[in-house]
Amino acid sequence: MSLEKALNLKDDEQVLYVAHQFPFTYWPSMLITFVLIVLPFFFLFPLFDLGWWGLLIFIAMILIGLIYGLRQALKWYYNVFVVTDKRVIDIDQRGLFDRTVSAVPYQNIEDVSYRIKGVGQTIFRYGNVMVDTASSSANLVVQKIRHPHVLQELISELRVEAREAGDERIQALKEFTEKLSIQEVKGLVKKLKKEERQEAVKEFFEEGDKD
Repeated sequence: MSLEKALNLKDDEQVLYVAHQFPFTYWPSMLITFVLIVLPFFFLFPLFDLGWWGLLIFIAMILIGLIYGLRQALKWYYNVFVVTDKRVIDIDQRGLFDRTVSAVPYQNIEDVSYRIKGVGQTIFRYGNVMVDTASSSANLVVQKIRHPHVLQELISELRVEAREAGDERIQALKEFTEKLSIQEVKGLVKKLKKEERQEAVKEFFEEGDKD
């Protein structure tokens, strides 16, 4: 599955910022991959002296190193935090077949903060960004990204803009409904509910086609 398909963006939704984990934090995986691929060459002649068994061991170690390295690269690529003009999307890729996608609109974000801890994070300027939402079970943590203050400031600005726009829409809707009769308001509510159901059905079948 491509990253774009995993994000499931709306037609009019634009990506503003993409944050991956700082690659340096994957140095243990890089070291293991390097050792698995390079180590067999140091034992090239002793392994080949074993005949077919030595050749199989040589090839197997290199293949294991390549597969392990590819797995870690895909894990890094799909572990991503995306900021759009409508919401934030967090993709947590724990394995090749284990993925969690969380999306939170800016209206539901209560607070955004970041933390840089330790000498290593201070020197290389990476840390965690915490996004607190209206639902405590949906709080997001973006781990080990470069320049976390940039992401924190961007989300904070978009959160303020979304709330201001929401307040303006509520006020405009209030002024509009005050001019309507009770029957007109009931008719408007009924129409909106019908449109919501139609939109939900449309999204359901669109997601089915993507799968």
